[in-house]
Amino acid sequence: MSIQNSRIVLDTNVWIYGLRRDQTYPQCEELLDKLRMFRVIIPRQVLFELQVNLSPQEYQQFWQLINAYPAQIEVSWDPAPQDRLDRYRQLGCRKGDAAVAALTEHVEAEVLVRENRELLRDVSNLPFRLVSSTELLAELER
Repeated sequence: MSIQNSRIVLDTNVWIYGLRRDQTYPQCEELLDKLRMFRVIIPRQVLFELQVNLSPQEYQQFWQLINAYPAQIEVSWDPAPQDRLDRYRQLGCRKGDAAVAALTEHVEAEVLVRENRELLRDVSNLPFRLVSSTELLAELER
């Protein structure tokens, strides 16, 4: 399956670095500039974390970006299934990371894009691929 047709979750930090045009992570900004090229699912945990961590102006920019690509971006308001959440917690994930992982699995995403190398680093046999923004950009270029 082509990466353009895959269901992709962008972790919170990808959105934050991209919206803030963080020069330490320019690949995140570039990825947000290419949202029209792939399918994004935004789980409720990411929405919650963005609301907490973005300024009101940044949060408004986030929603403007989301609304610019209604055919490419889906928001999932479903809560994390408790059994999946518990499983990721038992595997050693912190609460927020467990929720992102459980929701990525729940929305049947094939890919989770993250810049936090610690996120799910020690978890094997994930039902989705972990990639960085740089890796996703490379796949989009192929």
